[in-house]
Amino acid sequence: FLGEAAPAPTAVASPCWWITMALTNVLPQLALLQVMKLLDHYCLDVVRCHLDVVDDPNNGNITLLRVLAEPPQDEKWQTLEGWDKLKGYLKRLKWLDSRVTNLALDKHPWMEISQAEVVLGLAA
Repeated sequence: FLGEAAPAPTAVASPCWWITMALTNVLPQLALLQVMKLLDHYCLDVVRCHLDVVDDPNNGNITLLRVLAEPPQDEKWQTLEGWDKLKGYLKRLKWLDSRVTNLALDKHPWMEISQAEVVLGLAA
């Protein structure tokens, strides 16, 4: 899911990481928007992004998304601790309602995504 450290472009001093996702039957623009919002929430700078949609005759389509992200100069991004939490949220992002991401990432940035799910589940 998370790739190896890629050499940084000349304008970037710290190492970057490729984040690769394959999502089936999603709207590509919505998937890209949700991933960008999540990366912005974790203060990762997007250096480059590739988005491809491949037709799968038996199952609809597959959206391939690759993002070259530069992590902040924080100790947790130098180990797997920060990446593991982000990886877990990226895996679940396809199934998250937009109200959950709006609540956790826009309206109340201190709130975890799992907490926003519970709040909206109890409010329904």
